[in-house]
Amino acid sequence: MVSGVHHVAAAAALCNHQLYAFRHRFTAEVIEGVFRWILEEVARAGYLSAEVVFVDGTHIKANANLKKQMKKAIPVAAKRYQEQLDEEIEADRAAHGKKPLKKDDDDDGILETEITPGNVHDSVAFDTVFERLKAHYPEVQFITADAGYKTPWICKQIFDSGKIPSLPYKRPMTKKGNLPWNAYVYDEYYDCILCPQNQVLSYATTNREGYKEYKSKGYICRDCPELEKCTQNRQHTKTVTRHIWQEYLERAEDIRHSPAGKATYALRSQTIERVFADAKEKHAMRYTPYRGLAAVTAWVKLKFAAMNLKKLALHKWRLFLLFYLHLLQEATSLRCTVASLTA
Repeated sequence: MVSGVHHVAAAAALCNHQLYAFRHRFTAEVIEGVFRWILEEVARAGYLSAEVVFVDGTHIKANANLKKQMKKAIPVAAKRYQEQLDEEIEADRAAHGKKPLKKDDDDDGILETEITPGNVHDSVAFDTVFERLKAHYPEVQFITADAGYKTPWICKQIFDSGKIPSLPYKRPMTKKGNLPWNAYVYDEYYDCILCPQNQVLSYATTNREGYKEYKSKGYICRDCPELEKCTQNRQHTKTVTRHIWQEYLERAEDIRHSPAGKATYALRSQTIERVFADAKEKHAMRYTPYRGLAAVTAWVKLKFAAMNLKKLALHKWRLFLLFYLHLLQEATSLRCTVASLTA
């Protein structure tokens, strides 16, 4: 779900029965056309600003029979960026004199949909939303999302598209009681990691997930006073990983501390979070009466289209009300002037 600074989503004005009948009568292409047409009308009226957008995901409880559960092995959806990542992994391994990784022929599935199963992470569904966003709103400057979207690939594609990510602080996933992650410093010139004891962790390999592994010398770490807080490895070897796209994460972290980053992220609670709250509290989107991704996608788009339509109507009503109050004030002033002249 994407929201602009002046987000166009508030409440559904159409009757639910009319919405459901509409979904059954028309195809997904027609529903998408209706959704886009309403947004175009909102933009034409001047109520849509897409310079800053907010991306987030929420859960809708599925319409499923819990008594008919089946255990099935479902293949993991392949990441859309895997081909580009593989090329850079092989280039990095070749630069360090490493052999190419063996290819996995079973990794050929791609998940590309806005409405996804509940066990799919938000960052996986981001690609489809972002591609559509770039196609329909090229004027977007800032992409604001929560910490779940702060991944190397998402930061890379946002920067490469000429846009700016506004992402929050992400808590490091380190073991409790161990040394913090920022105690290990990366030396870009020598391509190594320096530990808190000023020992060098040298490059070892680049794995197929795109992480470069740096390892210490076990015979040096064996007598280290910080060994228990550093690693529990039997060979006393500390391994630190760094993604080949880590520089994009570091650039996003710099933007987080900038005035623009702080200002845009502070608007999330007023925009995208408000959209989900209204959708669930006012428009029955906690549960879905439909089954299947296609049916639920059509149902959700019709809901949001109606919410956008009502927002447009509210904006136009406010303009009419202001105009009416202005005329009323002018008429009152004119009466006062006429009364003073006749007195």
